[in-house]
Amino acid sequence: MGVTQKLAGNCADLTYNDLPDAVVHQTKRCIIDWLGVGLAASQQETTQILRDHILKMGGNPQAYILGSDQYVSAEQAALINGTMSHVHDFDDTHLDTVIHPSSPVIPAAAALSQWRGASGEQSILAVATGIEAALRIGMSVCPAHYDLGWHVTGTAGVFGAAVAGCKIEKHSPDKIAAAIGLAATQSSGLREFFGTMCKPYLPGHAASGGLRAALLAGMGFTSSDRALEAPRGWASVLSPESRMDVIAKDWGTTFELLRVAFKPYPSGVVTHPVIDAILQIEEDLGPDPEDVTSILLEVHPLVLELTGKKSPGTGLEGKFSIYHCVATGLIRGQVGVREFTDEAVGDPQVVRLREKVSAEISNALQPEEAIAHIHCSDTSHTVHIRHARGSVNNPLSDSELEDKFLGLVAPELGKRRAGRLLELVWDLENHDFAELLGAAAGID
Repeated sequence: MGVTQKLAGNCADLTYNDLPDAVVHQTKRCIIDWLGVGLAASQQETTQILRDHILKMGGNPQAYILGSDQYVSAEQAALINGTMSHVHDFDDTHLDTVIHPSSPVIPAAAALSQWRGASGEQSILAVATGIEAALRIGMSVCPAHYDLGWHVTGTAGVFGAAVAGCKIEKHSPDKIAAAIGLAATQSSGLREFFGTMCKPYLPGHAASGGLRAALLAGMGFTSSDRALEAPRGWASVLSPESRMDVIAKDWGTTFELLRVAFKPYPSGVVTHPVIDAILQIEEDLGPDPEDVTSILLEVHPLVLELTGKKSPGTGLEGKFSIYHCVATGLIRGQVGVREFTDEAVGDPQVVRLREKVSAEISNALQPEEAIAHIHCSDTSHTVHIRHARGSVNNPLSDSELEDKFLGLVAPELGKRRAGRLLELVWDLENHDFAELLGAAAGID
């Protein structure tokens, strides 16, 4: 039995009762985070453009656009809800692969669950299985795949969305294998588009493509049963190196899902240790930004590769600039959604301070680690962050995750509705996605 067929069988066999309590709990945390970051993007330009396009195209009324009572087709809902959840670059991250797993997987599961009337337990199982499949497939080719320039959230996320859809549909192993093949042929996403609207579009595209794969496979659409491992299959074509054994290793006994981290800041995850450091300096010294003479950052090599934009011109580009993150953090004492608007990036005070920030690579540092040195006219200070806030070794607590959710959602929906959404997710096994999405739309 090949890798694709083995994965399909493993996914088909996994039941809700097989999920450890910790995995069920982590899955709910992923859903809470997905809801929060998605709802917070409901009025963003990227969302509005895509919503207008979808509504013009029309579709069978099967699932809600997140945060509204507008029904669209399940595939359309997966597309826009997946895009919304990555607009702020605030969604969860598997740090070993840099996959944002929830943004492609949960929208596919949620849309299909609403349409099919799936139970809460079935939906939790679908999300958990889909995320686990996406992460293991991503691990099989990373970091070489990512280093080539592929946006792994899109390229691996489509598999997770397909598997999640298959679990909702209760597909057999052969149909799951066909769906994996259909997902492989739709796998796409390039890192060139970071800092543009295309980046959040990629997980939306993965969500809708994966959902389509599950539905077509259920109708008998055929594909290669060696989609992942064949000499001209997904791994061989998209990566110079692969480790197919990690896809099935200890399946059902260990879960990569438990290594998914939740972001405290809406920017590229490799900026987070630097942000932690500068906010610590701001708290310790409270320096006058105009009195700062220089700021030197010591960072992991990946930081400058991904977030080395020295002079970002838009809020989206600011998310991939450690220079902007440091400058705005020191001036404003916080790094949230409002620090990544076009206006914030163009703030003259931020621009002046940004020019005083320099960075150098240290191969001795881990990706979640950074050192910041600040020099003022009459003092200097150094902060060493060993484990960034929100990382696997310094995770956000349930309370901190709820605070993040409420901070994003309450301004949009009000405290009562936001609190109700939290209650529904924590008790999702006794509810369903239809009720959850209805509550998000204001339909009780």
